[in-house]
Parts: sequence; C-alpha cells; structure tokens
Amino acid sequence: MSIPWVADFRDPYLIDTRFQPRGLTRFRLSAHRRFERAIFTQSAMTVHAIPVYARWARMAYPFARDRTRILTNGYSPELEQALIEPVLSPGGRKSIRVIGWPGDAAAIDLASAISTLGGDHRDVELRFVGRPPTTLKQIEHLLGDRVVATGRLGHDLALRQLAGADVLICLLDLERAKSKRLSSKLFEYLAAGKPIIIVNPTRPDRQLVR
Repeated sequence: MSIPWVADFRDPYLIDTRFQPRGLTRFRLSAHRRFERAIFTQSAMTVHAIPVYARWARMAYPFARDRTRILTNGYSPELEQALIEPVLSPGGRKSIRVIGWPGDAAAIDLASAISTLGGDHRDVELRFVGRPPTTLKQIEHLLGDRVVATGRLGHDLALRQLAGADVLICLLDLERAKSKRLSSKLFEYLAAGKPIIIVNPTRPDRQLVR
C-alpha cells in the first residue's frame, strides 16, 4: 500500500553473536543477511538504540546512510534533579546496588569481593534490585544479613532504589560482555550522579561512558 514504515532496532542484528544462527542453523546465515539488507532497502528509516550498530550499518549499507538514525534510551529527568525519593538502607548502612540481573557467577564474584572489605567498610550491604541471581543462597552464606534482594519491581520503584544507592554496579558475566549490547541502565546510573563501577563492560558500554 506504499505506506512508509520505520524499523526500530533495539539491539544489533547480525553483528551481535546473540542473534546469529548457530549450530545446524548456520546454513541460514545467508538468508538472514538478505533479510537484514531488505530492511535497510525497503524501510523509510532505521532507528538504532545502540550507536555502534548504526555506525556499522551506515558503512555496510551506504545507500541507506541518510535514513539511518541513532535514538538511544533516555532517563527520567527527576533523577538528575534529585527529585526521586530514595529508598535508603536501614541504620545508615552503606549500600552497593545492582539494578537488573547481573548473571549468577558474576554475582558470586561481586559478593566475594564485598565480603573481604574491612575496617569502616565492613558494614556494607549488597542489594540486587530486580530478578535475583540463582546463586542468592551462596551469597547469603558469604554476606549474611548484608545481602538484600528486592525481586522484580516497577520502574518507578526501581528508580527509588537506584536513587538510594551509595555505589551503583553495572555487572556483566564474561559471555554477555562479548555481545554488542548496551547496558541501558547506565543512562540512569549517570543521571543519578552516583559513583559507578562497571565490571566486564561491552564495547558500547565503554563508548557511552567515555
């Protein structure tokens, strides 16, 4: 019907190993490549949440360069303006918080590091906001009552948890760090103005923070 349409890439496609056909389906790779090219050929515009994919697409499909746009995730301006009521740890305990699922093995490594803190830093909690790691029992063995798991929360409640952190951790396991994903939580981390530690960042993560 000649109606213009826009392709919105929330993640990269074939340049990311997560979305390439694997195993016995590898023979379909050429079909995937034709499909990707068709999207850039036929769409009125492509919008990319991850800049590295947009930059790659402009080189791979130069005929669509002028129709390729970057539109990253944003953040709640209330975070930057410190208007969100923070959820603080009881008793004034310092809180290191991870927003989102960190990966099971990576969460254990983080808990082990926190368990070695001494002196004035001994009374520090580790808080997982969102889906908890399946290794939570092991982490509780390491940290006792100094680990908190909120479970899944609505975005407004998660922002209150984020605002109450003393340190924010963006944590990926080594396998996920190989991908071309962009940790969208970093936009809100940066807006909150909190100290941030990024462990095993992806290439887009490094580019964003730099």
